[in-house]
Amino acid sequence: MDAGQFVERVRDQYLVQFRGFIESMRDDGAPGAGEVVLPLSEASGVFGRRYRIDYVRQGERPEIKEFYPGRFVAFEPFTIEFGGAKATFEQLFWNDVAIRHDLLMPPEAGLEAWFERWFDPEERRRAPDPAPAEAVHSVIVRPGMITVDFGTAEAEALWALLAVLERAGATAITIGGSVAGTSEGAE
Repeated sequence: MDAGQFVERVRDQYLVQFRGFIESMRDDGAPGAGEVVLPLSEASGVFGRRYRIDYVRQGERPEIKEFYPGRFVAFEPFTIEFGGAKATFEQLFWNDVAIRHDLLMPPEAGLEAWFERWFDPEERRRAPDPAPAEAVHSVIVRPGMITVDFGTAEAEALWALLAVLERAGATAITIGGSVAGTSEGAE
């Protein structure tokens, strides 16, 4: 299995579980919606000041439901050449990806274009609910690291983000998680 197939497998594994989660939220008959965009304040620290909530159950008081997958794809760390960069995959949980890089400053323009495409803040590409939004759920940018919940975005979203970093001059990229790794639920 090559790196592209591996990333597809991780995304597919997550998406199967996410769809099950959405179906379970709808099974009780209570009104709600999946992948709802929430505008945030600048103080939130979330890139683009938007967060895509996994599910919102409607009612007298809306109830936010977050999805946490129970199964992950286990693998041995590996490194690939990605343009002029080496990209090392240490851990890949689709909803919790920390991408560490050796750039002094994040590539703002490249990140903004990537965000517009893959978060789709105006939901221009979204099919009617209950179809997945095929969009990133959140992005946090810090010096030397970008943390992403890739949500229901296609696997290409990860590769496109790595390309943004590589074009900006990154030579060392490490893909891991922001939460300590665990083998629980590994397949």
